[in-house]
Amino acid sequence: MKPQQTSAPAAPPLFPGQDARDVLLTRPEVAVYLKTSIPTLELWAQRGEGPAITRVGRGVRYRLSDVRSFVERGGDAAARSLRRTR
Repeated sequence: MKPQQTSAPAAPPLFPGQDARDVLLTRPEVAVYLKTSIPTLELWAQRGEGPAITRVGRGVRYRLSDVRSFVERGGDAAARSLRRTR
């Protein structure tokens, strides 16, 4: 059996005039994109670490631009450094 490969989710279709940076992703989509677990994302959110969250009603969403910015800053290394500076 070949191991299943998961790839980062494709950005949802854009509406006319919508900026790609404004695309909102769900927590499971971000977990796949970052190759981490949903509980890790929840923990980061509780600690104020990880990519910035956006609330939509009671739901949690992540702007694609915030997730990409988190990765560019060093991903979980950035999350660890935030914890050390508090």
